[in-house]
Amino acid sequence: MMQKTPDLQKNEIVFFLANYYSGATLLAFFLNNHKSLVCNGETFPFIYSESDSYTCSCGQNIKKCNFYRHCAEQFFLDDNLSNEYKNFSIFPTYSTNKFLNKLVSTLTVPYSLRKALVETIPSLKAQRDLFLKLHVEFIEKACQYYDVSTYIDNTKSIQRCELFLSIIDPKIKIIHLIRDGRAYFHSYRKANPTTPESREFIARKWQKYLNEIARLQSANPGILLLTVRYEDLCENPVLELNRICDFLAVEFDENMFKRQQYDHHILGNKMRLGFDWSFKKNSNVAWQQELTSSEIALCKKLQKNGLNEFSYR
Repeated sequence: MMQKTPDLQKNEIVFFLANYYSGATLLAFFLNNHKSLVCNGETFPFIYSESDSYTCSCGQNIKKCNFYRHCAEQFFLDDNLSNEYKNFSIFPTYSTNKFLNKLVSTLTVPYSLRKALVETIPSLKAQRDLFLKLHVEFIEKACQYYDVSTYIDNTKSIQRCELFLSIIDPKIKIIHLIRDGRAYFHSYRKANPTTPESREFIARKWQKYLNEIARLQSANPGILLLTVRYEDLCENPVLELNRICDFLAVEFDENMFKRQQYDHHILGNKMRLGFDWSFKKNSNVAWQQELTSSEIALCKKLQKNGLNEFSYR
């Protein structure tokens, strides 16, 4: 088993899990505005070639951004052919064999089996260890850049959280931001009007993510998890941000609400380039006005467990 990385133990990593269209980028700005925290949103481009034109929330290409030049220099972003460059991603690409890579990456395969495969096959273990080494260094440099000791990983990736659980305290903290599944369904359809995905697939996607978080927590009972409803955050941001600060064991910082209190280097959806520091309450009721009765009924049927668990009526 890979040894715990001593340098990571001086900083704390907190995972921030959220489904798409749940307000994660918005909350990332406020968390990153806290004097004791750093949160860079989704942090890593989904497609390697995106880094040639990917723009940080500071307005700079990530190859020219001061933050990424300092924290991600070990990824050699200027050299697209290097092995380190391909690790500038949310999760490792373990193998060029698509079947093998999917086998050790997909959440439908039990984690114990995926972990055993990685531990058994030397090339996969070496790739995992290199990935973790580079990303631990990124976290350390990010904390150093902001002079803080708590890094919030907002990549939303459950696989990434599983990966880090192999080298950090099993009592890891997770913030789970959730939004009404019907609002998620509405936003997904609105943002992807030509998607070939069926209505059933989109509705189930919301519930599936909740099921995966429940599975992660069940397999790792030491996890400390705080659930924040996006609707509550919009309705009473001071109360909800106080709850988050208490959970993270940091004092509430009123400066979190000041526009551009600190410099921000956030990756994620397009709102990062024009964030207006507002909580849009009307986005929480748009689905009631714009979804058809059959679409609402479909969501209630396929999302029943999650809607009930998190008191969405």
